[in-house]
Amino acid sequence: MIFRNRSCSKKARPIPAPLTPRIGPRRLATLRTRSLTCSWAASRVLPLPWAMRLIGSGGKWCSMPRHVRSNQHKPASPATGVSGSQRMRLHARLIFTATLVLSAFLCTLSRGEDGGFRAERLSDGVMVTFDGKPVLEYRSAKDAYKPYVSKLHTPSGVQLLVDSPPDHVHHHGLMFGLSVNDVDFWQERSGVDGLPSIGRQRGDDLQCHVESRDEGPQKFVVTQVVDWLGRENRPLVHERRNLTGWHEKSAKCLLLTWSSQLSPADSRESIALRGERYVGLGMRFSQVMPQAGTFLFANDRSAEPKDRNENLIRASWCAYVAQGSGAGATVAMFGNPANRRHPTLWFSMVEPFSYLSATLDLHNHELPLRSEKSFELTYGMAVADGVLGHGEIQRLYQDWLQQD
Repeated sequence: MIFRNRSCSKKARPIPAPLTPRIGPRRLATLRTRSLTCSWAASRVLPLPWAMRLIGSGGKWCSMPRHVRSNQHKPASPATGVSGSQRMRLHARLIFTATLVLSAFLCTLSRGEDGGFRAERLSDGVMVTFDGKPVLEYRSAKDAYKPYVSKLHTPSGVQLLVDSPPDHVHHHGLMFGLSVNDVDFWQERSGVDGLPSIGRQRGDDLQCHVESRDEGPQKFVVTQVVDWLGRENRPLVHERRNLTGWHEKSAKCLLLTWSSQLSPADSRESIALRGERYVGLGMRFSQVMPQAGTFLFANDRSAEPKDRNENLIRASWCAYVAQGSGAGATVAMFGNPANRRHPTLWFSMVEPFSYLSATLDLHNHELPLRSEKSFELTYGMAVADGVLGHGEIQRLYQDWLQQD
């Protein structure tokens, strides 16, 4: 459709069609006038009141063909008191309004196709995004010592983790590891005389999908089967791993659930979980989370943090908050009351680097697992921009418990 403009000289000249909707992910719909060009993606819609003011700004728009225009100056009808030109302008306004409203509606529909969580397969893992922004990357390379979360982003896109730094090459973002019998699945290098023996977590059947529900938030789910291999690549532990993520109600915070179900492999009657004071579900923070950060603990904490180097404190949750160069960030880890040895014993340190780990107190008491009963651990996480207070973190913990 070609709309024409009636200038003061009454010379008609063609101008581009006022609205050309093109439906599809990230395609543009464009509105042009003589003095203004306004473009918006499928995720934005032109405000209707603005369009109505444009439509009613003097009857500049006309959509009748050239052979009809000669009739637009007919005198007003005695019955209605409306001239032919007024009727033509009214028709043009109605057509323009209907086109605009329909385009806005279609653009809104197309936004749902491209919005929300999306999972993309990588050569050695999976990447999850939300509305085009990165959320996390889960790596499971064949030659790696363990599968892990290599990148974790706040809702604004700040990346919080570091993967295999020079000072501790076995620190991989967010990872789960400990010792089984006399095989170490935390370290990646043997010590003196080849002890301890270093094991490898072999991940298979990596899956990721997005769940959309009529009620409740949209979620992404990463699942994997992990075999913990000891000497001569013999399986010691069979693990079913599940990582689920969603946004809380205000969409200002990402909530995660990490669940690991462990059982002895190869018909073993029992195994023993062991390890140093820091082993478990650990998280190594990047330089975005500076050493000036602070650890907060739930009200049921067993003690107050006294040392910036290392602390071991029992509590329902622990959070690391840091101001950083911008607005800062908050990362909280939650313990499930159904976990063995709850409340969780948190290992935390700020210097010489920032680290947080949910442990099982294995350096004091090993944990036996028998074949007739599986062992499940469930932890939660909250990732938010800005520095959250104690009350806000407690509310997120309660929200996570209800969803989990």
